[in-house]
Amino acid sequence: MKPVLQTQLFKNKRLTITLVAIVFIVSTIFTVIQTFFVLKSDYEKSIKMVNKSIQQIKETRLEAISMAIWQLDSDQLNILIDGILKLPSITYIKIIENDSSIIEKGEKSQHYIIEEMFDLVNKNIEKIKLGTMYIQGSYEKNIEKLIDKTIKTMFIETIKVFSIAFILVLIVHKLIIKHLIAMAEYTKNLDTKRLTTALKLVKKEDKNNPDTIDIVVNAINTMRLNILNDLKEQKKAKIELEEINKKLEEEIKVRKKIEKAALEQKNRIQEQYNTIVKLTVENNIFEKSFKDGMYNLLKESAKTLHVDRISFWKFEDKNTIQCIYRYIVDEDKYINKNKTLD
Repeated sequence: MKPVLQTQLFKNKRLTITLVAIVFIVSTIFTVIQTFFVLKSDYEKSIKMVNKSIQQIKETRLEAISMAIWQLDSDQLNILIDGILKLPSITYIKIIENDSSIIEKGEKSQHYIIEEMFDLVNKNIEKIKLGTMYIQGSYEKNIEKLIDKTIKTMFIETIKVFSIAFILVLIVHKLIIKHLIAMAEYTKNLDTKRLTTALKLVKKEDKNNPDTIDIVVNAINTMRLNILNDLKEQKKAKIELEEINKKLEEEIKVRKKIEKAALEQKNRIQEQYNTIVKLTVENNIFEKSFKDGMYNLLKESAKTLHVDRISFWKFEDKNTIQCIYRYIVDEDKYINKNKTLD
């Protein structure tokens, strides 16, 4: 496998390890159960084989052995014993006559044995007991074969499980994991600047029958479009709000100007009113002289009207007017120089 593929495979270690562990554990459990039943069956077959051989001896050989002992035919007896030892799983035979062994053949086992003792009887002469035959059957070799078989089976099944897990990881990676990694990378790097880029996976998509991955991708893209539309609406609403605020600010400024102008006009009218009242009430304004009274009247009028200068004109006739008195506010100065306009 190429390093790049390995990196992609195990980029999400937790998911991969979990997947392999589940496959391995489940496969191991089924393998152990299957192996247990197979071994149990073989074990029972081994025991049945020993019992079958002993039963065969009982049914077919006991009478012949009894007859050979009765006739003192040792050659025939040895032939019969050798034939019995060739039966499956029969390992040891011993014939006892009058508490002494007359023949003993085979190897006596210590483990995994089945043993039987049969009376040797001459049925033709009042069933006289001639002796006793001890038979031992062993399935130790079968157990050893079963252990070897178990080791080989577990070894083969372990290789099989790992092979299946690895192939499954490859398949799941191709069908699921790599798409999950692509979706995770897309969502992790997704921001407002990348909302215009749709999520696309390198896979065939059946629009009429989408799989789970396609449904998730479509949901992400739908969410992306909804967010994009919401941002556009927010931006539009923000612009409209700014325009409304700008208009409100302008209206407030205009209103303040109007209020200020109205207040100034009100103050000016009040000041003019107060001046008129003052000039009307004060009877001594022309007390000193007419000139002083006019100066005082011009000064108060300029201050009230908020003008730079003010003057008093007199009609000489219908076509001519003459400036009699003038007052300049900045210089606080009275000018008596007469000026005539035709």
